[in-house]
This record gives sequence, C-alpha cells and structure tokens, in this order.
Amino acid sequence: MNRTFIWGHRGAGIYSVENTIDSFRKAVEMGVDGIETDAHLSKDGQIVLFHDYIVEKDGKKIEINKLTLREIKEIRLKGNKKIPNLGEVFDVFKSKNIKYSIDLKGNNVGFKIIRLAREYNILEKVELVGNNFYLFSKIRKMEKEAKLIYSISERHPIIEEKDLKFNKMNKLKIYGFNIRNIQAKLNFFKQIKNAGFSFYVWGVNTLFFMKRFLKMNHNGKYVDAIYTNYPDILLELRDKIQRE
Repeated sequence: MNRTFIWGHRGAGIYSVENTIDSFRKAVEMGVDGIETDAHLSKDGQIVLFHDYIVEKDGKKIEINKLTLREIKEIRLKGNKKIPNLGEVFDVFKSKNIKYSIDLKGNNVGFKIIRLAREYNILEKVELVGNNFYLFSKIRKMEKEAKLIYSISERHPIIEEKDLKFNKMNKLKIYGFNIRNIQAKLNFFKQIKNAGFSFYVWGVNTLFFMKRFLKMNHNGKYVDAIYTNYPDILLELRDKIQRE
C-alpha cells in the first residue's frame, strides 16, 4: 500500500510567514515531501511567490503584477521577511529531495515556471496547479512532460460527476485532481482512482480531517497527497496510521 504524499502548504504556513524562505525551510526541516506555493509574474516578468493578488507597499495597496521585482523586494512582511522569487527557492533547496506544488496566479506564469525548472533540471519535481483547462491546453502544447493538477473550484460546494471532466483530463494528460477537504467525499475518491487519476486534498488542518484522509483508501490505495499548514502533526500521524 502506498503512503500519502505530504505538502507543506505555503511552507509551514502556521509556524512562520507563509510563502517565505523561512516558512519553506521550516517545512523541509519537519520532513515534508514537498512544499506548496503560489506564483505571480512581476511587472518585469519575474516569478514571485505570494498568495494574494494585492500587496501593501508604502501604505498603499497595489496589484503585485504592477510592481517590478526590485520594488517587491523592498516590501517587508511580518518579522522583516521578504517575498521570494522562485529562483531563490530553487537555489536554497537544490540539495534537498523535495517537490514543488505551484498554484498558477496568472495566465503566463506557468510558461516561465517550466522554463526555469528546465534551467535547474528539475522539471520532474514541479507540479503546476490550476483550474483553467484552456490555459492547461496551452501549457501542454509547450511542454509534454509538465505535471498538471486540476484544482476543482471551491465555489462548487457539492461536486457533481460533470465537474470531474475525465475526457478533458485524459486529453490533456492531467495527472490528478486537487479537491477541498469538505468536498473530498469517498465516492469521488473511488471514481477518480478508478479512472486512473491521482486524488489530492487541500485544507487539511484539523485532527479530524487529517485522520479521515490518512485512513481513506480504495483497493489498497491511500489518498495520493494532502496539503496542510501543520506538516509536523500530519507527518507524525502518517507514520502511525500508514505504517506499511
């Protein structure tokens, strides 16, 4: 039986300022299998890692893609932390055997991520996450080897079979689904696994959900991956629940 892959959501999102080098480092030190982050393009086309589309600079709120990398680097987050760019993160963790799950916050950032991952020779360690099939089709034309994950919108409180779109998933060679904790029901887990796709769950931050998804299995297969802000707790539970 496989073991569930553990993603540190925005690093160790609850223990440091999320999406910073410090947060990523804490997650890696805890033993995560990979780190999750969010990527935008700056005004000058650099890949910067920040969740929101709006950032505060000099007391004003501004869209992050309207700032250059230099201007973004001038911003100080809590604890004097800085917003990193993706190349910095690849450099810091180049000796670590981890993967990267990157939410695409823009139409063109995915192409840049692929090029940078190619430069670092780590494309197989990068997963691109989004919910735009048209964008995925463009990415697939550019790069046949890119690992794509389809994130079902959280605006769908109840997932229906039509939301799974298996035909499109197969056509674009999308690896799996990323589903919010309260949407991730056992029946959809079974359907998705039977169709040959991976099943990821995000927002797993309570003991109830951690235990639920670590125990969930179908035909000897556990949930493929879980995103959490508490990777240390989830990793400890995985060792207890998934001992095989």
